[in-house]
Amino acid sequence: MKRYLLFVSCFFVVFLSNAQNNNYSPHFGIKEKAEFPEVFINGTIHVNENTIIENGILIVKGNRIIEMGENISIPKGAIIHDLTGQFIYPSFIELYSDLNISKEKSKEKLKKPQYKTSKK
Repeated sequence: MKRYLLFVSCFFVVFLSNAQNNNYSPHFGIKEKAEFPEVFINGTIHVNENTIIENGILIVKGNRIIEMGENISIPKGAIIHDLTGQFIYPSFIELYSDLNISKEKSKEKLKKPQYKTSKK
């Protein structure tokens, strides 16, 4: 019994001492965000329903579109994706939208309760 109590007390001492360690070291000074732009080249870009750019270049940095066109300069250090034969469409995805989705028409409902089944 004494060994068990000694083991349990040692376990809690070790556990609590590790729980008190501060592994978080705050960053003092200016924090750099080294985001490299991503460049999508040679893709067909559909800007809207009337404007299509063949072999276009799209530059994205973070979550923003920086530039789009045919003959634009690619920044140094950019991550380049070749989209030959692929398409880029503008989109906003709303998961819970029912826009342009036809609703299922319900069958004709009975006006009085059904007491007997129609199956035989």
